[in-house]
Amino acid sequence: MRELASISAFNFFLTTTFDPLLENALNAERYGGQRLTQTLSFFPEAALKDLPVRKSALSRATVYHLLGHVSPCPEYVVWEEDVLEFVCALHQHLPVMEKLARDLKEHSLLVIGLNFSDWLVRFFLRITRQSRLSESRATTEVLAVGLTAAGSESMVLFFGGVSRNIHVIECDPSEFVLELNRRWREKHPVMEGERSEFLPPPEPEMPAGAIFMSYAREDEEAARRLKAGLERHGCLVWYDRERLKPGGNWHNNLEDEVKGRCSLFLSVISRTTEGAPAGYFHQERNWAAEWQAMFSEGEEFYVPVVIDDSSLATKREPRSFRNVQSTHLPGGEVTVEFGKQMRQLMEKRRAGSTIQ
Repeated sequence: MRELASISAFNFFLTTTFDPLLENALNAERYGGQRLTQTLSFFPEAALKDLPVRKSALSRATVYHLLGHVSPCPEYVVWEEDVLEFVCALHQHLPVMEKLARDLKEHSLLVIGLNFSDWLVRFFLRITRQSRLSESRATTEVLAVGLTAAGSESMVLFFGGVSRNIHVIECDPSEFVLELNRRWREKHPVMEGERSEFLPPPEPEMPAGAIFMSYAREDEEAARRLKAGLERHGCLVWYDRERLKPGGNWHNNLEDEVKGRCSLFLSVISRTTEGAPAGYFHQERNWAAEWQAMFSEGEEFYVPVVIDDSSLATKREPRSFRNVQSTHLPGGEVTVEFGKQMRQLMEKRRAGSTIQ
């Protein structure tokens, strides 16, 4: 993976795995171990499925998980039936995922080690091309599949008969990547000292003094806008999609982040949160209420933000926060005034002695 990640011509990766190994390789090879690779994922019920910008406008390496990304919620493929459901859902939603659809249609694909069955590979390519496989097009697909991959022989025969733009290479995918990397280096030699040394990735816990953002999964699109808007104003925002990792006790981790590591707690309020009698965001907000009780009166910690036309007089927020003034940011769009205010509050809290 690190050999593939070091080929700088590639800036957009589609993966059918749900693990973070490709992101780790990109971070190690390109960013000195810092977690700067952008990670996106498809999930049929997700509010935000499309790319934020076209491939040509991506400012950093981007990995898009087509079959979901590992998370505390079961929003990724676990077994074969899930694969079928995700691929069918991708076919259904792709027409409204304008940026991703156009990039898939207009750019060539290099498919490495796609461990799908013969017919599922054909279906997957048919979806990404958005046209009959036999139709002529300017772009090319190259499939590097293992010699023992299911149906590899029949794929060679099938694609050889229907399209001159789809080439199946029967070889070990790892050997293919090594040879690809070797040829790339021959044409683009790296000067001494130019390639970043590997550094272990930073700890997944929230950096002390970051802003914790609590939101309902249905409001994920607005939450991402909030995060991006605050970061433009220099705020450090903790986002559970990027930080929660498999294998850990994420319930305890979240509680620890709220109670002691974050500088501010941003509560995203919407029709969803006000209409739901139960939800994990309620648990997070109750933790925040418990932690707020440790502060002196008047210390700012809890920041409620309303993202739609729900009433500013919230009913579902913890009782101790119901009199805290809310800010109305429709759709999660951060105003200059709010961004500056949050930056100032964050810096003030990080400089204080209350951050553990």
